[in-house]
Amino acid sequence: MANTIETTQERITAVEQENVEIQKTEMSKAEICFGAIMAIAAIAGMWGVVSLLISMFLK
Repeated sequence: MANTIETTQERITAVEQENVEIQKTEMSKAEICFGAIMAIAAIAGMWGVVSLLISMFLK
């Protein structure tokens, strides 16, 4: 009986470790996607500001 309890606890800890590893990879993918989106947004924002300044100077 004690052996079955130990094995189930080992299985639980193994599953928890696997879940943590999976979550880490998912978070890194999400962070990469978020970083790419933020970089695109920053470039678009800078382009918007530059085009606004150019249009103001041309007027």
